[in-house]
Amino acid sequence: MVESILFGIATGSILLLAAVGFTLTRRVHGFLNISHAELLTVGAFLAYVFNVGLSLNLVVAGLLGAVLTGLVAMLLGWLVFEPIKYLDPGMRLITSVGLAYVLHGIVEVVGGVQIRSFVYPKVRSFYFLGKPTLSAVELITILCALLSVAALHLFLTKTNPGKSLRAMASNLELASVRGVDTDRISLYLWFVVGTLAGLAGVLAGTIGKVHSELGWSQIMIIMCVAVIGGLSGSIYGVMAAAFLVGIVIDVSAMFIPTAYCQPLAFAVLIAFLLIRPQGLFGEVS
Repeated sequence: MVESILFGIATGSILLLAAVGFTLTRRVHGFLNISHAELLTVGAFLAYVFNVGLSLNLVVAGLLGAVLTGLVAMLLGWLVFEPIKYLDPGMRLITSVGLAYVLHGIVEVVGGVQIRSFVYPKVRSFYFLGKPTLSAVELITILCALLSVAALHLFLTKTNPGKSLRAMASNLELASVRGVDTDRISLYLWFVVGTLAGLAGVLAGTIGKVHSELGWSQIMIIMCVAVIGGLSGSIYGVMAAAFLVGIVIDVSAMFIPTAYCQPLAFAVLIAFLLIRPQGLFGEVS
């Protein structure tokens, strides 16, 4: 049970990085960006190229992959989403679905469909009551997520671009009237959410494998976390929801076949929609 809970926290750490970016986009731009999950795949494949193709240390390769994914997200935001930002949210949602298919196809054409693994030294496992629990990989995953969240918090609360992003999330039109350069700040947003998604992909590929379905298979569970946390509420609610869903998925594997673990997370989602539809932390004040 302890091992499952700890591994669930590691799974939740990856979901946290992916879902926070997804929620930030929803709050600032007002639509569900389905293509967001494909950035996980892009980040994992870029890191794989640096790690295996160029023989770089996995830490360096992962950081480069995450930052380049942020730049890719910034470019896609500028080319695809900024020109249609005044259209109906439904139209932008459909556009994001199309972009997700395009990104998925590009990854499969360029990278292939083979399952790959990162190259890194053998890591030790940590023991609890004489039994192995987390390995150093899972522990680093949790630490990376926590440090990233702390950095995001500082960015949103202590920097001028971060404060402008919060203003845009509260009221986009009012922020524009008060002098916020919404076009420039939107580019900051795309870079931040892309970098977080790329890092999530690298960590997911480190714990598991790197393959073209890595992000494609995660979009529904990312949306599940975002809804439980509150799509229009606090991003800190999304963080709590990520750990909740991760623990539910991994602990439930002790009692039911693994094929039913993710559907169980959606049962939790339905329960939240019935009991607390505003999400864990409710509306932002």
